[in-house]
Formats: sequence, C-alpha cells, structure tokens
Amino acid sequence: MSMNQPKQCRKCSKLFVPVSNNPYCATCVRRLDDLLTMVREYLYDNPTASMEDLLAVDQEITPGDIERWLRDGRLLIAKGSTLLKCGRCGKPIAGGRVCPTCSQAVSKMYPTPDKSAFQTSEDRAGKMRTGDRK
Repeated sequence: MSMNQPKQCRKCSKLFVPVSNNPYCATCVRRLDDLLTMVREYLYDNPTASMEDLLAVDQEITPGDIERWLRDGRLLIAKGSTLLKCGRCGKPIAGGRVCPTCSQAVSKMYPTPDKSAFQTSEDRAGKMRTGDRK
C-alpha cells in the first residue's frame, strides 16, 4: 500500500492519508497522547495502580492502549507490578518486550558480527575495483 492511499483509523474508523506507519489519524494521535499523559500523571501519584485503576482514569483508555504504551516503552511501571510480562519467560517487567535476563540470553544466542569483518569507507578510499581478477 502506498503512503498516499487513504487508510482507516484503528481508533475512530475515519479515513485519513497517513504520513507515517502510524495506524491512527492525527486527531486520535493527539487524543492518545493526551490519554498517555493522564495515565503517566496517575501512575506518578499511584505507582502500584492496577490495570483497572488505569482504565478508570478515562473511559476512552483500553487495555490495548496501556499494553502498547508499555511495550513501546512510552509508559513505565513500578517494579513488582504484574501489568506486563516478559514475552519469553513470563516474568513481570516494567516496560518493553523482554526482561533484562532474557534480553542478555537472546544477545548471546545471536552475537553481533565482528566489526573487523566490515570494511569502512576509509578502508576502501582510493581503491579502484576492476573486473579482471587474477
């Protein structure tokens, strides 16, 4: 789908022309940002709030909104809260998708390539490539 083709907003179902990969129209983005600010302020005053407490902040807030903000790292919760769980081991986490322990384990499973394996542009500077290799 082209960026210029209208999409349907996931929140209000209105058609809009997207300017990014955001699935929401500009009106809903502003409203979601306002709701996020309200939830953050509530959590600042009530760090051990439950999901029901957060949903009571405003009628428009859905559990999906809270989970998305937590997974995206836009909202953090106090340690020990069970609102969000690690996607790998199920342990409670404050934000993101996996706990630090699982993040390290995954990093060890898929190590980053050795930087010396890649030539930098400085390494290639002044070198001419030719088609005949001998």
